[in-house]
Amino acid sequence: MVLGAIAYLIIPLVFLVWLGRGRERSKIGWLIKLLVVALYIIYIFLVGRWDWFSYYLRFISIALFFFVAFKSYFKIKTLPLLAIIF
Repeated sequence: MVLGAIAYLIIPLVFLVWLGRGRERSKIGWLIKLLVVALYIIYIFLVGRWDWFSYYLRFISIALFFFVAFKSYFKIKTLPLLAIIF
């Protein structure tokens, strides 16, 4: 039960904070981070045992993901596509 709470509640929240508060240098870096978060949330949405917590939490996690992704996009909108730093 504790591992389920960590996997279904804590890790997605940490990933969403990581995506929302991230300081990216390029759009490619943001896109990679977005894909990591999206794949984890989709994985636990499809495979997770949501009867332990609540079936509605799975839809809240998807809604939060779209909200954070939309908000973080406006932060990185002016960044270059690829930033090469030597």
